[in-house]
Amino acid sequence: MLYKFFSGSVVHDLFMKKQKELEPTAQCVELKKLSDTRWACQYNAIWAVKKTLPAILATLRDIIGLSNLHRRTEARALSAIIHETFVVHLIIFEDVFRTTKFMSDQLQSATFDLEAADDLAQSVTIAISEKRTEDKWREIRNEAESLCVNAGIAPQTQRERRRAQTSRHLEGFVVEAPLERARLDTDDLRTHSFYPVIDRAASVNANLSGDFTPAELKDVMAKLKQGKAPGSDNIHPEFVTHQCEITSAWLCAFFSACLRRSKLPRTWRRAAVIALLKPNKPADDPKSYRPISLLCVPFKILERMIHSRIEPVVDSQLPKEQAGFRRGRSTVDQVTLLTQDLEDSFQAKAKAGVVLLDLTAAYDTVWHRGLHLKLLRTIPDRHMVNFIMEMLSNRSFILQTSDGQRSRLRRLRNGVPQGSVLSPMLFNIYIFDLPVTTSRRYGYADDLAIMLHQPTWKAVEEGLNQDMDVLAAYLRSWRLQLSTGKTVSAVFHLCNREARRELEISVENKPLEFQQAPKYLGVRLDRTLSYKQHLDEVRAKVTARVSLIRRLAGTTWGASAKGHRAHISSISAPVLGESGQGSGWGLQTPPRLWCFFVSIVVQDDMGLPVLCCADSGVFV
Repeated sequence: MLYKFFSGSVVHDLFMKKQKELEPTAQCVELKKLSDTRWACQYNAIWAVKKTLPAILATLRDIIGLSNLHRRTEARALSAIIHETFVVHLIIFEDVFRTTKFMSDQLQSATFDLEAADDLAQSVTIAISEKRTEDKWREIRNEAESLCVNAGIAPQTQRERRRAQTSRHLEGFVVEAPLERARLDTDDLRTHSFYPVIDRAASVNANLSGDFTPAELKDVMAKLKQGKAPGSDNIHPEFVTHQCEITSAWLCAFFSACLRRSKLPRTWRRAAVIALLKPNKPADDPKSYRPISLLCVPFKILERMIHSRIEPVVDSQLPKEQAGFRRGRSTVDQVTLLTQDLEDSFQAKAKAGVVLLDLTAAYDTVWHRGLHLKLLRTIPDRHMVNFIMEMLSNRSFILQTSDGQRSRLRRLRNGVPQGSVLSPMLFNIYIFDLPVTTSRRYGYADDLAIMLHQPTWKAVEEGLNQDMDVLAAYLRSWRLQLSTGKTVSAVFHLCNREARRELEISVENKPLEFQQAPKYLGVRLDRTLSYKQHLDEVRAKVTARVSLIRRLAGTTWGASAKGHRAHISSISAPVLGESGQGSGWGLQTPPRLWCFFVSIVVQDDMGLPVLCCADSGVFV
């Protein structure tokens, strides 16, 4: 509230002026926005308010005398809540967050290992618990009285003393904003504010590690897909979704017990893996198969509930360059960002180079101890972090073939579970601290790309080589393997005289392959961003699917119009969706592809008239 009010241009200038008047030799301090997740940001925001409290009150008094009614009303409201109780709360939280900020700063260090992080977390918990003494309360109270005198805050009237209370009587009590509790005496502040804050700071985050509610379970069950294969426990999703209220209550209590005790049924740790042959790959090569893991349905439900809890906390700390499996983000966003930056380089008449990185079995090689450390950095709840690591430990799988054969049980010591709801988020956390590079980064989970544009090709190559060395060192330190054979480079420019120009990029003395038109997130990008090759590939796929649909219906025979439309959508949508991404780039060809497809199928095959607008892709 204070940050929003004082960030206005008029109030901000007056606030800076007041600081200079009160402390001419001191440097002016800006108010900080209070973060919901970062301890260091929370401490800095609270410290800034405490440091500038006299200037804040002086500024509010001056604004109350101004003619602007709206601003004057806001100033009066803020002045009303800044009293002795507010100051006591401010000092309590500043003292607690000073301790947690130290742990946050240490966890951000790249050389900090897991054992040291766990020891530090325990020592911080003990340090916060030891603050729960009468001597510490008197110290806070004296500091609050001194700050009130300096800021010109009148002391509050003493009320009749209440009986002594302990934190046991206040279990579950949450300290709200002091606007409704503006008049509290010394005992009230100690029992209602100081002790509960210390007790909660030294414990787990109830919002993340508390018992699951029936509403959480109901939301997850509504999103559970039907018709999916069961896991090793042979429980189908239909069995879970069609249960009665008593069973739902029992299941919710069971999930809560798993979270509370950090224990899981043994069968939930086992996965049945089915290998599917990739298109146009040799069947005798194990690398030609794509593994599909069948996890237990109750385990998937538990994962989704945990995902719903930690997603708001984690999402606020992920870099904006990472769009993989995040709410409101998609591959279209990343392709659009990359192509827009390349278009900007065209406008600047610069040379642009791109490197598309490929990681070898990225999800399967995640280092568990390193992931544990990253989770401690991003999730402010040790119990939830430990439970997530418990879900990843002691996992195993059995490979099943189409003829019914099964392999022996094999253990997984690294990686995140394939097919798990949490796995994409855990991988995003694992690489959330990618080092800063001079090139712009574009990420969609493990699909990484960097782009740099410079006036000369030499500058482009030097910059990309330096950034690749930095990224390769980071990946190596966290036990991720860069596939130099699949990592490619490309150039983008409008100079036809240098159409055959190739970049010389190497990683660990291994040159990277150069491609004239690489594919990024399913879109073929050529040197001038004409998308000709991409659209030709889409047209070829569309033509092949038209031939398939022609064999399903004709002008005088076949399925009904409604059924035929369902066939068209299921067969054509995967291909036309690739070209549909281009509509965001201002291209007119993708809608014409729709018209090409519709005119053949609707008019030629079904014998129906079609009215099609080539510019918009609308047909009737």
